[in-house]
Amino acid sequence: TCGCIVPLGVKELTKENLFSISPNPSSGIYTVTSSEKIEKIEITDVLGRIIHKQSASTPLSVTLDLTNEPQGIYFVKVSDEDGNYSVKKIIIE
Repeated sequence: TCGCIVPLGVKELTKENLFSISPNPSSGIYTVTSSEKIEKIEITDVLGRIIHKQSASTPLSVTLDLTNEPQGIYFVKVSDEDGNYSVKKIIIE
């Protein structure tokens, strides 16, 4: 025997309610608020392509300007400083 420990899974670092985003739907301007420090935000389209990425300059509230993006459904992934993250769907009208 080798005495090795083999991991059998991956710990998910997700938090269901890490942030809120409003208004939703919107014409492209959103406000992301969180009770915990926001480290980074990634926006992806329905094909999984990252269309927007930013670090938080104000850690508990961030304004997103997606007015240059076409109408549709997008996903917002917000990560905190501990590596926890949450993903929510937004609609640009």
